[in-house]
Amino acid sequence: MAKYRAISLNFWTDSKIVDDFTPEDRYFYLYLFTNPHTNLVGCYEISVRQMVNETGYSKDTIERLINRFADIHKVIDYSEETKEILLINWYKYNWTSSEKFRKSLLEQLNYVKNNAFREYLMQIFESPNYDTVSIPYGYGMDTSVSVSDTVSVSDKYIDIIITSINEHNYSTYISNILRDWFLYKKEKGNSYKPMGLSRLLNKVDKMLLSYPEEEVGKVIEECMERNYQGIIWDLLEKKGNHSGGSAYIDAIHNRLDVVDKWLKEGD
Repeated sequence: MAKYRAISLNFWTDSKIVDDFTPEDRYFYLYLFTNPHTNLVGCYEISVRQMVNETGYSKDTIERLINRFADIHKVIDYSEETKEILLINWYKYNWTSSEKFRKSLLEQLNYVKNNAFREYLMQIFESPNYDTVSIPYGYGMDTSVSVSDTVSVSDKYIDIIITSINEHNYSTYISNILRDWFLYKKEKGNSYKPMGLSRLLNKVDKMLLSYPEEEVGKVIEECMERNYQGIIWDLLEKKGNHSGGSAYIDAIHNRLDVVDKWLKEGD
């Protein structure tokens, strides 16, 4: 499960959002794009009860917002039967043409339960250039949504990250954790350059040859939780047996600054 979802600053200046969305609408829309149930597809299973618990809104408010977003804003659809929500045009900002990405995407598309949602998404998936195609949504909404009507949840840097990660054919678990790591670094003002990105992914490849992916993933997550600048691979060998505990970990962390700088060098 991803820990970060990037939202473009254009969200706050988009004409539709500025003119038509109430403060309540804006909060709910941000929630729909960033909650922990989101996935690659842009169609995910979530119940009204879950939305109530996670937003703090009442059941009546959530149901009113769902109807408003579907019937008035026309940016989502919701299936009561399968408890799935579809974010219209999510694909424009989150899907890439990478073959590895398409393979993972197709696997997730097959798990969409609502037939109308799956048919709509498969139609987009099978389009030659789905990053530019505009396919009207015809299941309960009157018109399609233009690019300016949606939230941009990606930028060129994130596109590069997604493409690079998918080229390594990682599991969904490792792919999500790596995306979290790169977004974590970006938030700290330390975005990776292409050479550094490639070096780190190659290092991950080597670690996965020697250690279970669960252990590799947990080390990356722990480094984020401890607010470290780099990934401390020594933890894979030392953490379980070393008596120094957190003092040992912090000592390694202090040495990581130089390595982290080296990883980000290059064009």
